[in-house]
Amino acid sequence: YVFGIFGTTLAGRLSRTHPPTRLLLIFTMLVIAGLLLLLANNLFLTIVGLGMFTFNFFGAHTIASQLVSMHVSRGKSTAVSLYLLSYYVGSSIIGSGTGVILHHTGWFIFIQ
Repeated sequence: YVFGIFGTTLAGRLSRTHPPTRLLLIFTMLVIAGLLLLLANNLFLTIVGLGMFTFNFFGAHTIASQLVSMHVSRGKSTAVSLYLLSYYVGSSIIGSGTGVILHHTGWFIFIQ
């Protein structure tokens, strides 16, 4: 999560000078690149992938939250709250689901 702090900070700074939709696309593509690095059979690349994933995930989350706030004229606090609710429910389900899958299939499913 230390990388996430820096990703959030950079996203906030970049959003002052660049279109947020473009930033969201870039951060999302870099999240996917970091995710792919997590599949590497090399500890160094896995660590780099985890840092890259976390940095860009939090950057994308910052920009997405900003976009929700920008595009709503009425009920702004409700819209942002619904975004955050969806974010936390989704991450809880995916986080728990991943653990259940890996528990039942074995943690070595990706190592061949």
